[in-house]
Amino acid sequence: VVERGWGLQDGYLKFTCNIPPNAGVAVLAGVLHDLPNPYSVLTDLLASRPRIVILDRTPIGPRARYMVQHTWPHLGGHNLAYEVLAAARIDEMFADYDMVLGQSTDHPGPDETDAKMVARIYRRRGA
Repeated sequence: VVERGWGLQDGYLKFTCNIPPNAGVAVLAGVLHDLPNPYSVLTDLLASRPRIVILDRTPIGPRARYMVQHTWPHLGGHNLAYEVLAAARIDEMFADYDMVLGQSTDHPGPDETDAKMVARIYRRRGA
């Protein structure tokens, strides 16, 4: 995404692999739960104090756990491991932010219906 985004950069939009201090908007769209250390990545991101953080397509539930997603054969038939993030821990990490939008849908797994796929927009207080 970053490599493709470089061609779209202008005076307002920038794609980077680094987390610059006081970034305007940080977007984590469908990636956080696939990372080996999602909480560490989020801690580093929030330490840079972005004004807005967008979490999209992120599984969050009452407890952290690992799950396996089985894709349909016409989508490759893969088995993909990912982490459902703990809601309380996410809420603690965003203590200096207000959630200005929060939406969720039922998680696609039939046996783990307490997890939700969420889309959230957070704004740093005082920003």
